[in-house]
Amino acid sequence: MPRLRPPLVIASPCEAIHLFNSSGSDHASGKSPHRIRNQGKQPLLFLPKKQQKNSHSPQALAPHTPTTPANKNFLAEFDWSPEKKSIHKFRRSTQINFNKAKILICAYLRSSAKSADKFLPSGTKLNAFFKKEVLAFLLFFIPLAADATNIAAIPISRANLPWWQARFTTTLAEAKTTPNAKIIWLGDSITQFWQRTGPHGYDNILPVWQKYYAPYNALDFGIVGDTTSSLLWRLDHGQVAGLHPSLAIILIGANNLGHPHWPASLTTPGIEAVVTTTHTLLPTTHILLLGVLPSIRSPWVDTQTRLINQSLAKAYANSPTVTFIDVSPVLTTNGHPDPALYIDPHETPPRPALHPDATGMSRIAAYLAPTVQRFASVQTSVGSGQ
Repeated sequence: MPRLRPPLVIASPCEAIHLFNSSGSDHASGKSPHRIRNQGKQPLLFLPKKQQKNSHSPQALAPHTPTTPANKNFLAEFDWSPEKKSIHKFRRSTQINFNKAKILICAYLRSSAKSADKFLPSGTKLNAFFKKEVLAFLLFFIPLAADATNIAAIPISRANLPWWQARFTTTLAEAKTTPNAKIIWLGDSITQFWQRTGPHGYDNILPVWQKYYAPYNALDFGIVGDTTSSLLWRLDHGQVAGLHPSLAIILIGANNLGHPHWPASLTTPGIEAVVTTTHTLLPTTHILLLGVLPSIRSPWVDTQTRLINQSLAKAYANSPTVTFIDVSPVLTTNGHPDPALYIDPHETPPRPALHPDATGMSRIAAYLAPTVQRFASVQTSVGSGQ
């Protein structure tokens, strides 16, 4: 799958006018920053340069945005550090939503209309009516331009989160000390929970890992909260460097349907991008791709989960390098997720069922065992499938 280009960062609406009227230099050349040909290949993100340099505050970026609770939430999700000049560096703990970005665009245009003239060629002026026309044009065009890049299928870092960076560093160290690993797991918190221990039985999952995967010197590369974009970034930054496993098991996508609210139309290509990148980095490794697990979150999530898994099953039905398995049957009763097989309802306060408990994870491991044994044989006998 071709790697998509990051969005252009534009400092003013006038730059957008130049961008589409220009027959000038290329984005990568560094020439004529206000005259760039876009050709519809990159989404646009409007950041005022002066405020980007002088403040990290979302409210400084949009000083005239009404401070309603909803707007506060929208603005708080953006990380406006001054060095961020592309989507790879312009990051937030939960990924960008272009509909929310409209609020910032409107706020910027309202607060900067008087200063917009300085970006125009000498002697050119914009009247108030035309500025409103520019605003209407931008708000119409932004969603169309955003469609050119699927944000779920490009690498986005979470390294600005200290705990996340610490976990990622730990996985890199484990890879260096276990170069002979025959299996690696790539995923989010569900994957990281293979290492979970607890006193209640349902939360003591590590023994399941030791039974089914320790004989393969398996490595667990799961990080809480990761989306397809987060995992792509890790793969691009050495997650599997130096490894030559027989089998890579990928379980990703649940968090795409959470706070980012990326539907199947975005998440499915994101998962496919993870598979493609993994195969590129590990060309001799067979990939076992798991469907998004069933959960009890919302009807919308249920629908998107079903659509994602149907698309992935079709995409990899005849693949010689990828085996797709939907493990939903071992976590459901009468077609519905069984809350008794999840950790989350046991928590205080109870949470919607998302993470399988020890019994649920044991069922998953047993269900996968025949495929695991086929592609990653070991001397020691491990659990058999049901």
